[in-house]
Amino acid sequence: WMIFAGAMGGLAAWLVNQGLLELVVVADQGARHLRYRVYFGNVVDMVPYYIGYGLTGLGVVAASATLGARVALITLAAPVAIVQTATNRWMREQQARATEAQSGFNATLVSLSKAIDLRDSDTEGHCRRVVEYSLMMGRFLKFSDDELLRLCHGALLHDIGKIGVPDAILHKPGPLTAEEWAVMRTHPHLGALMVADVRQLERAREVILAHHERFDGKGYPNGLVGDTVPLAARVFTIADAFDAMVSDRPYRRAMSLSDARSEVRRCSGTQFDPEAVAAFESISDSELEAAANKREQSTEELLSL
Repeated sequence: WMIFAGAMGGLAAWLVNQGLLELVVVADQGARHLRYRVYFGNVVDMVPYYIGYGLTGLGVVAASATLGARVALITLAAPVAIVQTATNRWMREQQARATEAQSGFNATLVSLSKAIDLRDSDTEGHCRRVVEYSLMMGRFLKFSDDELLRLCHGALLHDIGKIGVPDAILHKPGPLTAEEWAVMRTHPHLGALMVADVRQLERAREVILAHHERFDGKGYPNGLVGDTVPLAARVFTIADAFDAMVSDRPYRRAMSLSDARSEVRRCSGTQFDPEAVAAFESISDSELEAAANKREQSTEELLSL
């Protein structure tokens, strides 16, 4: 019973500590971050650590009965303090390494997106703009931070498969033939294959593969219909189409913002998911203009959620 009581005391300390920490997060970032399943899934590994603390407390109580409280505390506190100090140092080092690795990964993604823009010079800055539009819609749809990050990664790399499309087709000034269109339409599959072995891009791969699918099933490469198209891809499709409409191309002038908005509304239920269209409608004209006109951003700013 004493051992059980020590373990339960450690568990209670864990619950109180993590509960207070979650309240701080909610106070700082808003109630939408109160997601018990995600949160406790990230900290459950600390349970054995706290149970060990509880059992240490049990040891203090047992030793106090024979050695006296002061001697017991001094005897047991020293090794606990040493372990705690070493643990804190190890955790700081691991956090610093993880931060450095994530920063390097983010910088790689942004560099790849710039390479994609350079590959298709007619769409300079396209990747950055569609990230902004997509994130604004994702926030309206209450995507979690993890979902927003995957959406951001997919938006940055959506056209990576065009690296495998021959220049003669990608840069052809006139209309493409049926055979050339068949080659062009392979780029979602090519892009998905390129990132298939990157574990961090597993969910972003859905956007890369499905960003030319349509809500009515007339898209490519797989002709998915309605909800079978991943929601992140349905959101991104609007961002991609809108940016294309409001950007100058060699074969046409850019549409006005109001005309592009009207076109998105017109295609609701056919090319676009009505739920995603509602999310797009929530974005004000000033927000769209700010995203379209924003200059080059740092890696940290671009990938900040």
